[in-house]
Order: sequence, then structure tokens, then C-alpha cells
Amino acid sequence: MYLEVKNMKKSYGKDGSYIQVLKGITTGVEQGEMCVIQGTSGSGKSTFLNCIGGLDTLDSGSIKVDGKEIAGLKQEALSDYRRDNLGFIFQFYNLVPNLTVRENIQVCEYLAKNPLNMEELLEILGLTEHQNKFPSQLSGGQQQRCAIARALIKNPKLLLLDEPTGALDSKTSQDILILLEEINQKYGTTMLLVTHNNSIKNMVHKVIIIKDGQIHKEYKNEIEESPMKTLLFLGDSITDCGHSFDPENLGNGYVRIIAENFSVQKDDVKILNKGIDGFTNYTHNIILFIIKTHRFSYHH
Repeated sequence: MYLEVKNMKKSYGKDGSYIQVLKGITTGVEQGEMCVIQGTSGSGKSTFLNCIGGLDTLDSGSIKVDGKEIAGLKQEALSDYRRDNLGFIFQFYNLVPNLTVRENIQVCEYLAKNPLNMEELLEILGLTEHQNKFPSQLSGGQQQRCAIARALIKNPKLLLLDEPTGALDSKTSQDILILLEEINQKYGTTMLLVTHNNSIKNMVHKVIIIKDGQIHKEYKNEIEESPMKTLLFLGDSITDCGHSFDPENLGNGYVRIIAENFSVQKDDVKILNKGIDGFTNYTHNIILFIIKTHRFSYHH
């Protein structure tokens, strides 16, 4: 287990203002996994992320990253931990306004012992032609890509993301999520992603739902290569058929629409019908399998 959290507790305030935010969380994430942390506002998910990132200290409990205990480290050791292991991406980009895209990224490149290749990273993130622009000359999506590049240039083992698409429109949010997935696949970066975006939960390796400072539910998805791209492809296909598509409400109608509007082989229709009661993880993988093996064609 790459990240191990045991009995994590955190509180703020004293006497009448005392509030316990985390109430004994125990969980773990394997190396290379993308993990989503969900919960209502005030549930403790951002505090959970901040404690793992060494931005906040625990009252009690244990946090191990790659076998090293983080809880209880002194400030200098915590700074070393953050520099050598972590990348941070927040909802607000926090770019230095009087530095160009390239210079913003270089701020973190200079901190790294083994940074990624700058030119390759700019290319992957679609920033090559924007590298000499200032933040004020960029769109919101481009600024977030710059913030992602700044976090990734250090070649972090663990990437912590707190509402990275919260300030973006839905189309740009989709682009950023696909980009994060590609980064995870290319570099094997372990990612913890705090978000209110409910559609993401079917697209990652693991989901942790926090409620009232405790883990309400956690589970793993059996996902194939690039589920985010597949889900968006599915949405575009259903829209082309004249139907609306809501990724946050994936019901049985979508399976039926696929069967009705695509030339699906008889055996595949039977497979699709097995999941017609809902767009479960099982159904998602079936649709993904059919799409990836090109065993049907759109006939409109």
C-alpha cells in the first residue's frame, strides 16, 4: 500500500468553538491509482487532503507515504516531504501574474532533484504555443493546465488535487479530467482528487466518500483503459441519436438507446441487456468492451 492512513483525527478550536472534523479515518491507496474523495461541504474531505499533504497536522493517528511516517514530522522535515514527494493542484490556479507560463513552471522545476522534461510536458499539456504568455493572457482552462504543469514538473510521486475543475465550465472540466487520466497512465502518478463532480466516480480506480468526518463508503472500480474518454464518446453518440445525456444520472435508458441506434451483434445485445437496470461499473465495462473492440457501427 503506497498511502496508508490509520485512525486519522483532527479538530479545531477550543471550548465552545471546538469541532472535531476528522473522527478516526482509516484507508489506503495503491501506487499508481487515481482516487476520488467525495462528500458534502464540511464533511472533512479537504482537511483529509491537507493532512496528507503536510499542510495541516493531526491530533492523532498515522499517515504513511511509501512506507514513511508523515504524522509528527517537524516543519523542516515536512518541507522536505512536500518538496520531494508531492504536487498540489487547487481550484484557484495561484499562478504568479508577472511570470510567463514557462517561468511559472520553472519555479517548481528548480526545486526538483529529477524534474520531468519541460518541452515534453508543455507538449502533453498543449502549452507549447502559450509558454511565453502571462496568466492574464490565458483562458481558465489554459491557466489550470499551467498549474498542472507546475505541479507535475517536479515528477511527484503523489498528486493532491482539491476541486481542480471547480472554477471551469463543463467542457473544459472534461478536458482537464481526460488530461489527468492521460498523465496517470503515462507517468504512473498516484492521485487523490477532492471533487463535488459526481460523474467522475465511475472513471477512477477508487472512490472514498466522507460523511461527518468518517468514511461513509469506499470501493474500487474495475476500469479499463481510458474510461473517461469512453464515457464522453458514449455521451456524444447518444446526443447524435437525438437524446440528451447526463453523466451524473446514468440510467438504463442509455443502454437501450445504444442497442436501438447501433448495429449491435445479437450476442452483444444480450450482454448489454444484462446491465439494463443501471449504468453500473459492470455495465460501463461492457459498453467499454464493445466500443473498444469495434463490434458495432452507428447506422444513422
